[in-house]
Amino acid sequence: MFENLISIESVLGLSVGALFSFKINRINLNLRNNTRNQSPDINGNNNLVIYNEIMAGVKKEISFSVKVCAFLMMIVFHMFPLFFLKLLLSLSFILPALAIFGYFNTIRFNGYRRGWDILYPVASVAMGVIFYCALEKMVPYLSLYPQLISLYEFSVNDGIRDVFSTPPGWLEIAFIVLSSFVCPLLILSGFYLSYAYTIARDGNEAFRYSRRLLAFGYAAYLVLAGAIIQPEKNSFDDLISILFYPFVSLYSLFSF
Repeated sequence: MFENLISIESVLGLSVGALFSFKINRINLNLRNNTRNQSPDINGNNNLVIYNEIMAGVKKEISFSVKVCAFLMMIVFHMFPLFFLKLLLSLSFILPALAIFGYFNTIRFNGYRRGWDILYPVASVAMGVIFYCALEKMVPYLSLYPQLISLYEFSVNDGIRDVFSTPPGWLEIAFIVLSSFVCPLLILSGFYLSYAYTIARDGNEAFRYSRRLLAFGYAAYLVLAGAIIQPEKNSFDDLISILFYPFVSLYSLFSF
């Protein structure tokens, strides 16, 4: 498993993450220097407001960049499914590491009033487990995803009315198309969670934000694992295994 982390996918994910982290750290450093030169009356909630206003630009840049990448991934997912499985594997380690790095830098620049940001790296580790579980459940469908191209060619040559009567069936078609959308959205949610510290939130807001993204990540995992649309008939035991696999994996990660 670990030998697969040294790949073009891991280099790509780490490069993008490092670029974002560098920009955020530079803004944090400038903000700290500016705060030292400001009136001592600028503290507490005022500092949080100033932080959020300054970070708004880089947050929008990160959001826009990741959304563009997600859109492109939706288009080419079925052509290069192995690339995305390797990317999920790499990001399952890289994104939690970036979240931990970001948390300690946030504490270093802003103090322990941002202590609730610890929820983000904790949630990112859980999201990394979801990434890993998703890719494992997607492996059996590697040969299925590229069939979308042959399906398109068939629809052009023989007419769209006959598409759903030939292999792959309509369930397989729906699964491929849905996976093409959901896998990039899962990656997008992982980036959002890892860089959640770019917005200052109180403990309740941080918890709700982390919970919302983890819930979406788990729902995306269920889609990619074939629990919602089943291209292959799963038994009841298989469905139960899919439902609980991330929780079992998360428990085994922290059980010594």
